[in-house]
Amino acid sequence: MAVSGCASITQGTDQQVSISSNPTGARCELTRDGQTIAVADPTPEIVTIGKSRKDIQVACTKAGYQETTGLLSSDIAGMTFGNILAGGIIGVAVDAGTGAMNKYDTQITVPLTPAAAPQQQGLVAPAAPVYEPIS
Repeated sequence: MAVSGCASITQGTDQQVSISSNPTGARCELTRDGQTIAVADPTPEIVTIGKSRKDIQVACTKAGYQETTGLLSSDIAGMTFGNILAGGIIGVAVDAGTGAMNKYDTQITVPLTPAAAPQQQGLVAPAAPVYEPIS
């Protein structure tokens, strides 16, 4: 008889997440522990990620905008508490090992900030006139 975790069976070890940016059309790279796990290019796009107890950084770039980073925080799925009752410690251990007991928000929108306009070279503001007292 095989023993497996309840969340592994009902929730799976992967999850889809909608990646958006404002404005749309950015390239967003999802990293966890310094490793790229997915890329949304261009946004909006739905990506499939493996579940984990670790947070995911979402770094978005687009020409004319500053690179901006968002965060997908890992949370414990609600089914985990039912699994403690139904599957006991073995079920929880399986789900913890596979990441199935964790979940991420189903969507993230990363707001992009326009890059500063390049300053024009060689333009100098006129000097203020100098007034000398008449003696």
